[in-house]
Amino acid sequence: MSSGNNFPPGMPPQPPRPPQHNGTPNGAGSAPQTPMGTGPNQPPRPAPAPGYANPQAGPQKKKSSKAPLIISLAAVAGVILLVVAGIVVVNVVNKQQHSPQALAQSYADAVNAGDMKEANEIAKVRVPKGAREELLDPRFIESSPDKITDVKVDDVERRGDTAQIGLSYTISGQEHSVKLHAEKKGKKGLFFDDWQMQGPQVQPVTLESPSDKIKVNGEELNVEPGATVFAVFPGTYEVETPESKFLTGDTQSFSLGFLSEEDKEEPQEIRLRTDVKDELNKQVEKLVNKKLDKCIKSGSFAPKGCPFSVDTNSESQGLKIKDDVKDGDVHWKLKKRPKIYVSYSGTLGSGVYFTKEDGEASFTADSKQAGKNAWKSTSNQKFKMSGKVIIDGDSVKIEDY
Repeated sequence: MSSGNNFPPGMPPQPPRPPQHNGTPNGAGSAPQTPMGTGPNQPPRPAPAPGYANPQAGPQKKKSSKAPLIISLAAVAGVILLVVAGIVVVNVVNKQQHSPQALAQSYADAVNAGDMKEANEIAKVRVPKGAREELLDPRFIESSPDKITDVKVDDVERRGDTAQIGLSYTISGQEHSVKLHAEKKGKKGLFFDDWQMQGPQVQPVTLESPSDKIKVNGEELNVEPGATVFAVFPGTYEVETPESKFLTGDTQSFSLGFLSEEDKEEPQEIRLRTDVKDELNKQVEKLVNKKLDKCIKSGSFAPKGCPFSVDTNSESQGLKIKDDVKDGDVHWKLKKRPKIYVSYSGTLGSGVYFTKEDGEASFTADSKQAGKNAWKSTSNQKFKMSGKVIIDGDSVKIEDY
């Protein structure tokens, strides 16, 4: 056998092994091998480039991770917290801004600020049947000498989707109260409660004016002469009729609150009085005398629209005047003109005139048999006069009833 490599019988020859490096030059020594860069006095070995395995590291054992599960649970918890927070926020906002209490407070704030237009948009007042609404114009209450003040929400009694609200307020130093009704109509913007409040009922007032123009708290208002029912906001009102050429003016004031459960829906009556000036008496007396002048020129037994006449059945010597005198042959004479007195009424929207002292008239008549002026009245005939007085600006006219 040779001194070369011997192989067991039947085994194929193996290729020669490559020489082993023991970490020392020329294979000398038997010290343990140390990886490069980890022994003493050796510089640190650079980390492997990304994507390349450490040649010294063995196969890594794959570890199972719980991170996805933790993230999923955290996400669910976050959603729940957001939902809960949203519910809390909605509830808080509903309570603070969309509740009957908040609605009533907004109404009270608007009234306290004197902004009845804003208050009426929050809760429109109820107007008595048949009452006119011109005085609900905010300009009349804004100029009031004594507005409604100290409006407070006293209590809110909520029952499901309805609520009863108690308000108190002050006018002219007197405290009043009123009950309001609110109802939830649904939602605003999906989440917020939609509460609507019924406004209080305003009180009616009957204004009786002799003029077609009056002033309310300094603001002009056109009205029909006579009595008119108006609805008014709570407050104090000064009503005046202007002085004219024929009439003196008048000023009245009144204060009203909202109509409460204890109040009766009966209008308070304000009658604006006016006095007749001497100029009106003179003008009417002049018109009456003009009318009388036409009467005495008529020649009739009974002049139309005149205050005197002849009894055509009167007799003289068995002869009736109607059989002896032609209608048209009567001659009237005014012996005394009447004294006229004028009164002006706001209820009628016009004035009246009547006689303060009676007038007197006499007549003669032409007889068919005895000739001219054969018939004479035996005494003066007293008469009275009356009628309507209508003022139109600076002019006056009279009419019969």
